[in-house]
Amino acid sequence: MAIELTVTHLTGSKQSKVECVRGAPIWFGRAEKCQIRFDPTEDLKVSAIHAELREGEEGVTLHDLDSRNGVLLDGERIDGVASVANRSTIQLGHEGPRLRLEFEEALGGISFGRVRKDTRRKLDKNKILAPLLSTDESMPAYTPEQLGVAEEPEKPEPPLVPIAIALGVVLLLVILSFAFS
Repeated sequence: MAIELTVTHLTGSKQSKVECVRGAPIWFGRAEKCQIRFDPTEDLKVSAIHAELREGEEGVTLHDLDSRNGVLLDGERIDGVASVANRSTIQLGHEGPRLRLEFEEALGGISFGRVRKDTRRKLDKNKILAPLLSTDESMPAYTPEQLGVAEEPEKPEPPLVPIAIALGVVLLLVILSFAFS
């Protein structure tokens, strides 16, 4: 199983931004190797590698990686490890950025649960951090080539000039037939 995570930045330097990540573990921090990365000059409450999201037999868990300012899960400070429910809110330090985590497990590497029109919210495409090909603009989708599906060939547009000339000739014949009858 692979986790598909949508992170909505509720506060902090990336407020209102949405990031989509696939796989586990997922690291949160200022270091370059973090999948959810924060600005090292603006988000000073966030450690280099602050927290980690894992999935296992017990479900999705959040791990505080000995960060200086701690991790809050739905407003409560965690002590090392805590189970995470879908749509939970985490905060990296008491004054650090708050994030909403939405996730689901993907079967066989492809999740069909998010292939729908999302009517709950409209996202500003300029605020999405990674370019996505998506059906609901919040989770990555797959191209037809990746799914092994052939695209329909484009239908040629009918030539308009010959159609217009033919209609003109028919109209002229109708007018002439009325004129000489």
